[in-house]
Amino acid sequence: MNKKQKNKDEKMNKTRINSMDITLTILESFWLETEDFEQAIKISKQVNNEGNQEQIYLNSLALFGFERWLEERVDQLPIITDNCSVYQPDYANLIDTVCNLRVGEFNLCIIVTDNSNEQLVTVPIAAVELPELAAHFYILIEVKETQEQGIIRGVLRHDDLINYRESTNLPQGNRNYNLPLSLFDQQPNHLLHYLRWLDSQEITIPVADTKRSVQEILPFFAETAINTAEWLRGEMDELASCLSWQLLPDYTFSKPSMRRISPVSDEPDRYRAIAKELRRQKGLIVPSHARGSYQTVNLNGILFKLCAVTWFIYQKAPEDTREWALLLLIEDCLGNTLPPGMKLRISEFTGVVSEAILVNERYLHVAVAGRWNQKFVATISLSNGASLTLLPFGFDPDKCL
Repeated sequence: MNKKQKNKDEKMNKTRINSMDITLTILESFWLETEDFEQAIKISKQVNNEGNQEQIYLNSLALFGFERWLEERVDQLPIITDNCSVYQPDYANLIDTVCNLRVGEFNLCIIVTDNSNEQLVTVPIAAVELPELAAHFYILIEVKETQEQGIIRGVLRHDDLINYRESTNLPQGNRNYNLPLSLFDQQPNHLLHYLRWLDSQEITIPVADTKRSVQEILPFFAETAINTAEWLRGEMDELASCLSWQLLPDYTFSKPSMRRISPVSDEPDRYRAIAKELRRQKGLIVPSHARGSYQTVNLNGILFKLCAVTWFIYQKAPEDTREWALLLLIEDCLGNTLPPGMKLRISEFTGVVSEAILVNERYLHVAVAGRWNQKFVATISLSNGASLTLLPFGFDPDKCL
């Protein structure tokens, strides 16, 4: 053993405590090895966005050191890192934490900082609410790169985070919660106790009923969404225009006395007929004030028409509970028949809302409703595995002003 390693071990022994003593207040630390730095550099370079590489580098260091710290204390529990977000470039590009660290029956999320003076801890909302990323415990780790050391600053249970959010009406940033450092338990041995003895069912976290791919989740991180509220004003938002959406005439779903013959296309008549059929067969009512847009889509060489119809739902309700509706329709194009097994799925941030699979119908449809600030993402897939996920649909009347 070299002198440097001996000094490290001596220092570490001074800070090590009995994992069964859950009352002793002391910060735990771990050393970083040469191999940690080398591997962290390799992982960070796999991410194309150079602006994210430094954070991914620090995240990787924290993961390697924390994993060893756990192995020394809960060696009887399986520690699975294969699905950690740092090993998946798509996730690593999106979120500044280490998600999907599995220890026994628990999911852990590592939040990394390089500043011990910060009194606010930034936690991505996605790491709390997305079933694919949510954790039972959030571990705050300070990485001291020059000292080759990591310090466990605190642990926060998911249920405690949610209780704090509800009791304080926690304001949300663009994509993050800002939590006080005092909310975190500064006794890491409590985490060891939970991992050993707590039933994971006692901490409820979001669970996905239907598994979603990374591609289905990515759009929720987009800064923009197609603002369908503008369609109700007879205007096409800039994003939809760039994506070749075409606005249907305002009379498409209106009463017979208000309709006009379209000199350009038969789309209004066709979608009006489909809306009438949905009302008769499914009980789905498309109101006269609804507006729609359509586009031609090519998925794996198959052409089809995609139509999105939106309307606001009349009700006397507080502003933050007002709702809007979105109806998506897929029909054949140029006389082509839609392939059997074609699937249309709509998701919100926390999971799949609704989906439909084509059997013998000539068109697919899915309708959903949500609050004005709620976004929906559509994914179209074929039985051979080919799929297409669209940018989010939103409804934001304030941006129309």
